Amino acid sequence: MGVIIMQNDRKGFKFIKTGLILLVTGVVLAIFLPTKLQAIFTVIFSIGFLIIIIGIVLSILEFLSRAITTLIRPEVPSKENNSSDEELITFRIETSLSNQSNTSQHLVNVTDSNISSLTQEKLKAGSDKCWVAKGNSVTVAGIKIDHGMLYVGSRLKSQSYYGGEENCLINPSLKVAKSISNYGEADMSYWPSYSDISPQNRRQYLEWLADGAKDPNADIGYVFLYFYGLERRLFLDKSEEEAIDITNEISRLLSIYGHNHSIKRYLSDALSCADLLTQKEQQTPTVQISDIYNWEMPLNVRLYLGHKLKNDPVFNSDDLLIWFFNYPDTRLGLRTPATRLDKEFIALMKIRLTEKYPNGLKVRVPKKQISLKYTASSNNFTVDLSSFIGNIPDIYSITSPIANIRKVADEAIDELDKLSRLLGRNSDARGTFKALALLPPELTNEFGGSNINEIKLWIDEKHQSQSRITLSELVRKITDHSGAKITKAIHKEAEQVAGSLGWNIIPAHNEIIGSIKPDMPILLLPQDNDCKALESPSQEFLLALFELTLGVYIAHADHHILPEEMEHLSKRVESLNHLSKNECNRLHLYIKWLATQKIEFLVLKNKLKNLNQNSKAAFADIAVAIASADGKIVPQEVKALEMVYQSMGLDKKELFSSLHSMAKPDSHQPARKTSKSLDGDTISLDMERIASTLNDTAKSSTLLASIFEDEEIELEPEQINESADENAIYAGLDKVHAQLLNELLEKIEWSRDEYQKLASSLKLMPDGAIEAINEWSFEVYDEAIIENDDPVIIYKELLSEGN
Repeated sequence: MGVIIMQNDRKGFKFIKTGLILLVTGVVLAIFLPTKLQAIFTVIFSIGFLIIIIGIVLSILEFLSRAITTLIRPEVPSKENNSSDEELITFRIETSLSNQSNTSQHLVNVTDSNISSLTQEKLKAGSDKCWVAKGNSVTVAGIKIDHGMLYVGSRLKSQSYYGGEENCLINPSLKVAKSISNYGEADMSYWPSYSDISPQNRRQYLEWLADGAKDPNADIGYVFLYFYGLERRLFLDKSEEEAIDITNEISRLLSIYGHNHSIKRYLSDALSCADLLTQKEQQTPTVQISDIYNWEMPLNVRLYLGHKLKNDPVFNSDDLLIWFFNYPDTRLGLRTPATRLDKEFIALMKIRLTEKYPNGLKVRVPKKQISLKYTASSNNFTVDLSSFIGNIPDIYSITSPIANIRKVADEAIDELDKLSRLLGRNSDARGTFKALALLPPELTNEFGGSNINEIKLWIDEKHQSQSRITLSELVRKITDHSGAKITKAIHKEAEQVAGSLGWNIIPAHNEIIGSIKPDMPILLLPQDNDCKALESPSQEFLLALFELTLGVYIAHADHHILPEEMEHLSKRVESLNHLSKNECNRLHLYIKWLATQKIEFLVLKNKLKNLNQNSKAAFADIAVAIASADGKIVPQEVKALEMVYQSMGLDKKELFSSLHSMAKPDSHQPARKTSKSLDGDTISLDMERIASTLNDTAKSSTLLASIFEDEEIELEPEQINESADENAIYAGLDKVHAQLLNELLEKIEWSRDEYQKLASSLKLMPDGAIEAINEWSFEVYDEAIIENDDPVIIYKELLSEGN
């Protein structure tokens, strides 16, 4: 009762004052109100009189309370004394001086403007009475806890507005179950409190503590309950001598339970703030992709980058990645290749950012500064730390550079996409040649596998000594297909591996006329960005390629090639202004390769013989135009053309007719001549007509389709969709799922909403449909054709690969 009175000090005087006001009001109303309303006066007067009586009584009680308090004011109880409440509690604390930590560290004094010094003193006094220091043992409900660093007692007020009990306090008077019937997840609220959890959960918690608070399978609520006490002791009680022990314990918990997103966030922030309080030097954050979705930037990152902005606002690639990876929502925007190949992705990002910003990126220093308050994870107290960080710019307020970094990230993800898909269907493929073939060249030294240096040395030696290398030899050395029949797919894989090692293979798999010969000599040349193999060669490029091949064939008609003839072919390439620089460079390399070959066109002749009639006519016209491309034709070239015509079963008279059709109007000769009549003669030709013939795309298309086809026919997915029968393509897949897949192949990416609408229109469950289609895809292609994500990604090229 005394406490209540003290809390209502001087309330009696206020009651008396209020009663007097009502009495005066009643008298005034009695004077001015009509007689009929005198009842109002009576009511107001009576209430006022009653309030005055209450006020007098309260004043007397207040006076007595102050007098008694003055006469018998108690001393503040020492730490060894127990309150009356505590005498009812049975628990034992055992002190072991040998186990106590002797370490201490200067802890900067922390104050909070929201708490008076008196309140802080009371909170600290209550904490000290309940705190079990490290090295002390405590037994609760028969369970002995040896490591200490706990609050145990009957009462521990929190700093919150309502002054409730601290949720970390272990109150021994509360019921604890005698045994655990089912050790598993605890039924606790978001902010668990020892006083609120069930007796069963209390026993689980106490036994977890007794076991050293280290069971990785323990409920996360228990970890938080324990952490609530550690953070209170560190930040609210400001225990100077225990700072190191507490931060070490928090770090230990983080190492065990950091897989939980909430634990990682709260404990990491606590450690960052502890470094500020103990004036410990801030560590550089690790460059890594966060394994959690951050809704705000971690404190240690904001502080690190803030100091960088203040001292030197030029960020290198590491700084940019620390910023980018810890920026809110970044994790949500990273596609599968970035997370599946996180190390490769980070390494590639560093390279690409250094290329984009060779001198670093200068970042604008924002006006906004970091304002820091530590809000306890227990939600029971707040400590203002702003004064300990100084004037540090807040990088969280800057957003524009993030968009540019995100573009670089998207490009890097695209570079790793094929490798990611390979490892997605076969995780054991990492380190194989197939994986190496899909690895960006800049990453081969670090991620290319254990024998990468041996392979590089072998290629270097071959190149330096100009040793002859056959395609089969290269395939055995740099692929996993030793002894297998070399197909265009294997040839392509060898190209990709060589490319990732910085070398060009000449010819590429799509630059070969006819079938692949395993003993075919190849050229290995250092890679140049301006002469890379073409993924999808243009029709113009393939026609030029064939023109050069036929040119070498004609030049080789007398069994040797003169330098002048090779120079003429090079000049021909330089005149092809409609081709790109990369295409022209590839053609020059192709000429270099052709010059090293023993020209035997048996395969070409077989191709010519088996052409249909329309293709033969197209080939004949273009062959004559190619032979005439220098503006004249000599007898040796005529003989070579005769062999071409003969191999196609065409009459030589057709050749001479074609030759004279190319002649200038002023050099008419009879339409049909024998070969003898041309011996020793040179014909002057109409170059415009020749150019027109060479550029006749209809003839070119017919010819190229016949010359460059191989036993492996590669079709684009679009061609498959348009020309093939749907049931044949999707054999094994039911009709409705085949229809869905056919629709999905219209584009590579579908938003989640788009896909769900499409699946629903076919009366299919979205996730179930993807699962069914991918099961079919694994059976046919050994790989999923749909990536169930947002967006939904369709791997269209599987159809062409599987074809």
